[in-house]
Amino acid sequence: MRAFQKSAIIAASLALVACTNSGGSLPKTGTAGAGPGSAGTSGGAGAAAAGSTGAAGASAGAMGTITGVGGTTGAAGASGGTAGSTTGGAGSGSDGGAGTGGGNKDGSSGVLGDGPTTTAGCANHNYQLCIDFENGIDTAVWSGGTPNAIVTSDAAHGKYSYRLYTACTGAMCEAKGGRLLSKTVGTIKNQVWARMYIHFKPGAPGGHGNILAAYDTTGAWYELGYQFDGMMGVWHGGGGENPLRSMPLIEDRWYCVEAYFDGTAVGMAPRWFIDGTEAAYYMPGGGPKIAGATQFTRMEAGFTPYAGLGLKMPDGKGDQTDTRVLSDLWIDDIAFDTQRIGCIAP
Repeated sequence: MRAFQKSAIIAASLALVACTNSGGSLPKTGTAGAGPGSAGTSGGAGAAAAGSTGAAGASAGAMGTITGVGGTTGAAGASGGTAGSTTGGAGSGSDGGAGTGGGNKDGSSGVLGDGPTTTAGCANHNYQLCIDFENGIDTAVWSGGTPNAIVTSDAAHGKYSYRLYTACTGAMCEAKGGRLLSKTVGTIKNQVWARMYIHFKPGAPGGHGNILAAYDTTGAWYELGYQFDGMMGVWHGGGGENPLRSMPLIEDRWYCVEAYFDGTAVGMAPRWFIDGTEAAYYMPGGGPKIAGATQFTRMEAGFTPYAGLGLKMPDGKGDQTDTRVLSDLWIDDIAFDTQRIGCIAP
């Protein structure tokens, strides 16, 4: 009996240590813990005596400190004792935001391709900024924009999307959407996550242009746009730029694109994720090293081309003399928040 009690004490101690495990570490970017904790240990055999208490369950979520609820006491023993057993409760991520599915809300490498997922719509979420075009443009939140550029011809989710660009001209063509400028940023300070759905037809151009932007009090700003037929991120400030481009070519379909703008870092280009997976980059850390952003004051979404709209198909991936030109561009399900938002589950 003494030997069993000693073993039970050791097992309980190990379980308490396991409860202190934690995931990644970027500030304010944990993912809510998910999944049951580990099962509690069985109660010992007894003669008309209570079974031992189950050990605390523990579960490590994708991000943040996770602690399972302690196991319940085993059933009373009777003629040999019924083994007490339990399963610890679900873990909870510290400082984690809402969201289901795997992946780190800070987008850190290590769980690429398994980003969090969420549901469509703005009304059922508390994002700091959100527009899904199902109810027009809220002029209390956004200035600019073109109401009749909200169309039903192509949408990522729901019925409507925002047509940023079309090469079509004439009375029968749909309108082109002007830039949407936020009037508020909510609780966003110098770190922000963005999520959008975007469809380039027949693909992203070779020349550079901007789609999303975050401006700070000094006029410095982050952007996420396109170049080299892929996505392109740039941090502008201190009279310089810190650009970064991704390898995957953007083709003729809807993509979920997430961006992380970290104004606390010096000379940090944006990071972005395509359909839940962080992009593979060219020129990592390229460009001048400049000071980070301070308080963000405005978010923007729109189409600002800085060069031609022809496709290039670079880096040996396709025809180097591609004659195709961007003909249409739609955007949908735009959101900004202090934590990773995630793509919309199918």
